[in-house]
Formats: sequence, structure tokens, C-alpha cells
Amino acid sequence: MSEASEKVRGLLDHLGIRKAHFALHGFELGWPELVRSLEDRIAGLALVIHADNPNVSVLAPLASRVIAIAGEQRAQAVEEMYQRLAALPIGRLVALKAYTIHPWSDVAKEPAFASELASFFKGLGGADGAVAPTSGEHDGLTYRIEGSGPPLVLFPLSLAASQWEPALPALQQQFTTIVLGGPYIGAVANLEFRASGSYMRTVRNLLIELGIEPGQTVLEVGCGSGALVRYVAKQHPDVAITALDVNRYLLGEAAALAERDGVGDRITFREGDACALPFPDGSFDRVFSSTVMEEVDADRMIAELVRVTKPGGRVGVQTRSVDRPRWVNISVPPELRAKVDYISGSVVHGGCADASLYERFPRAGLRDVQAIPQVAVDERTTPSAVEQALASRLNEDERRQFSEALQQAVKTGTFFVAATFHAAVGTKP
Repeated sequence: MSEASEKVRGLLDHLGIRKAHFALHGFELGWPELVRSLEDRIAGLALVIHADNPNVSVLAPLASRVIAIAGEQRAQAVEEMYQRLAALPIGRLVALKAYTIHPWSDVAKEPAFASELASFFKGLGGADGAVAPTSGEHDGLTYRIEGSGPPLVLFPLSLAASQWEPALPALQQQFTTIVLGGPYIGAVANLEFRASGSYMRTVRNLLIELGIEPGQTVLEVGCGSGALVRYVAKQHPDVAITALDVNRYLLGEAAALAERDGVGDRITFREGDACALPFPDGSFDRVFSSTVMEEVDADRMIAELVRVTKPGGRVGVQTRSVDRPRWVNISVPPELRAKVDYISGSVVHGGCADASLYERFPRAGLRDVQAIPQVAVDERTTPSAVEQALASRLNEDERRQFSEALQQAVKTGTFFVAATFHAAVGTKP
């Protein structure tokens, strides 16, 4: 049982809830294991789909009690997940009209979202355990309980800025909503896990090129869980750090983690939009951002980064890559290699997740631009996950070749999956 599963089960026991309805996002770290471990406590399950997951079979025992929600506009990976779910079949499969779900999509703002959940769970029944409105913390999980009726446990909605707030009034007319938070679940768990692996090496390289010096002012745009500014605070105890994010939920979690790590008094957390930064011109000596420009109007964002940087200051940006495939390190012929390596990740219209980053820097007026493309191992991708994900893309002979090569790589300890990041640093004249 995963740590998150144990904590959720412990919270249910603490609150006296025997069975509940659950709603979670497909971005939830290890959601298949979470569902498997909590199967006996799940009266109904809502899953928001944003990407493919080959472990969808974990839903089979619950199939009739599952509602899955995707956007009507779906990328290939999401379409594959959608078809996997349709084949189970599950209780209800919903495609929100003219909508695309990204990890950062504010899906709870869609009126159909809350109504679909409410009508599906109402028809199921089975949730058991009455709890009174309250809030608190238990074993690292925070909770806020409101409304009345059967219990409905709401995991964080990935990177959505509004989280569950827009849907709560409608849901609380029929259910007792239990909104969860804390560092063990949701996007916070994902971001903290990522910062504990090789991704952090790419950030350190970006920060080295940024050249933070004693006494300077530093801004991170899109701080998420605050893992990067906590690192900066520990490495540079004599700089003034501001961390900005549009997501109030993430800001609250980031502030709590900073306090836990003893650097809360050295970081100022601010709510704000990357495309309309709430600071005067020339406010900071060093400005940086990592994996945010994919989610916004990239030209507006970089113009804002440059605007709030002092003359002579430096700007650093890192993005994910949707123009370079993920590299699966196994030995296969070139024709099979073309199918094994794969593109992944989301980017909005106008966002940047490709090599155009290197053109945008000088176009925004930055000088002495240093391009630092980087590669990081994805510690979350297991051999079985890759094998299942590729199963539908390969013919029988290709699957055999791939399986043999994969087993050999695992045996010799050479298997990994790596992703490319684009990064650049420039100086404001």
C-alpha cells in the first residue's frame, strides 16, 4: 500500500467514514495504486482524464461505479485512455463539449462537470458515514468538510487555479464534501517527487547560468509547491526571494512546506499571473521560471519577465519539450526505435514547449543568450508502464522484439526513460 493510500485510509477511519465517493485527477501521482488500495472504501469514483495510463485495468472491479471525464477535444494519448475506459465498460464516460483538459485546466468551472458528478453519485448510493462541517489536519493530510449528505472525498484537481471551489456550491447541496490537501497528494506530491530526482539537476544548471549573487533580489514565476525557491533559499541565504503563482492552493501548500523546512521567513509568496506580473519595472536582479511557459501566452510571459528585471539583470527559463521524443533506453533496430521513442506533454495555443524558446529570448530584447538544452530521467516511468503503453502501437513481431530488448535492459540495469528540456538564460541590456 502506498504512503498516500495509508494516509487517506487513516483519515477515513479518523472521521468515521466507512465508504465514500471519491473524485481525483489523472495527474494524481500513482492513482492506480491508490484506487487499488482503497477499493473497499470506494462507493463511487470520478476520474478526470488528461493523459493515457496503461494501468486502467485497475478500474475493472469498480467499473460500474466509475465516471470518467475527458474533454471533447482530445490529444492522441487522451484518446487512447478514453478508448481503454470505453472498453471496460465503465458506469459513465463523459466528454465535456468543446473542451480540452490539461493538468492546469480549470475543469470545475465547467457547469456540466459538477452536474455530471452529482447525478452519477446520487444514482449509486453506498457512501456511509456522517461527518459534521469542520477542518483540520491528520497525519499530513489537511481536510475541509462542508455541506450535508453522503461523504464525497475530493482530491486536488492537479494544477487547476480554482481547484474545486467553483463546483462546491452545487456538490454541497447533495453531499458532504471533504476537500483534501497536503504534500502527499495531488500536484504537490508530483512536484515534490520531481524535484527529488534528476529534474532538479536541470534546474541547478539553469540557476548556475543565472548567476545568483549575494544581496540580490530573485523572483520565481510559477513556483508551484515551492521546491525550487526552497532550494535557492538554502543555497543563497543572503538573497531576497519572491515566489509567484496563479494557483492559490499551490501557494498555500508552498508556504507550509517552506515553514516546515525553516525558510518560510526568507521567501515572500505572491499570487499573480505570469502574463501580468504584479511588480514595477526593474524590480529584480534575477528572474527565472521552469515548466510554466507551456501553459500561457509565451510572448506575453517573456515580455513580463524582461520588464520586471533590472537592467543588467538576468532571465532564465526552462520548458518541457514536445518537439523531441522521450528516449527509451533499450537496444532495438532503427525502424522499431521510431515507434518506441514517443512524444508526450501538453502545451496550450501560444505556449512554448519547443526550440522556439531560443529565438524568443533575443526577440524579447535579451542579450548574451545561452542555450542550455538538457535531458532528465523520468523516475516515474516503469518498464511495465512503457510496455503497456506501447502495446497498441506495435505489431506482434515488434512487441516480441521490444519485450526481449526491454527484459535485457532491465537485467543489465540500463533501462531508463529520459525527457528533453529546453532552457535559456539571457541578460537585459
